[in-house]
Amino acid sequence: MRYEEYEKNLQTYYDILKQDFTILLTSTIPTQKNLLKTLLWLNVTFLGAIFALWKLSASKAIICLSALPFAFSIAAIAILLLALYKGRQKAFAAPSLKTVTSLAGSEYERIQGLLDIIHSLEIAHNHNATIVQERANKLHLATRLTMLSGLFLSIGIIFFANTLC
Repeated sequence: MRYEEYEKNLQTYYDILKQDFTILLTSTIPTQKNLLKTLLWLNVTFLGAIFALWKLSASKAIICLSALPFAFSIAAIAILLLALYKGRQKAFAAPSLKTVTSLAGSEYERIQGLLDIIHSLEIAHNHNATIVQERANKLHLATRLTMLSGLFLSIGIIFFANTLC
């Protein structure tokens, strides 16, 4: 009787962990990846605007003003590319076939099977959660750098527009 309750508790824990694992793989990680790509495009656009400013203006003041957003965008791009590179290895949960087949004939094979599956799922979940956390930290920094780049680029464009008048 007690083992049946233990088995039900293990099954409940497995279901909760599996749902969280599925959310990480199907929602959180792809969303972060899309945000990374969006920030990459935004920073490349900023770099294009900076190069256009440099081409249109020979003023040293404009070049000096745009050096800061250039540096911020380059740093953000480097951080984003590093986040994409480091987050490419995801873990999937599956105990080995040897582990599963070794349980045959045991009185508590269902319980041991659940424990083995939960163990492999926890390892994969923790690996993917680490990826998500590391990417979140890099996204946070890259977003701040992108915002600073946009701010200083806007100031440079305003300065450039006022020097034309």
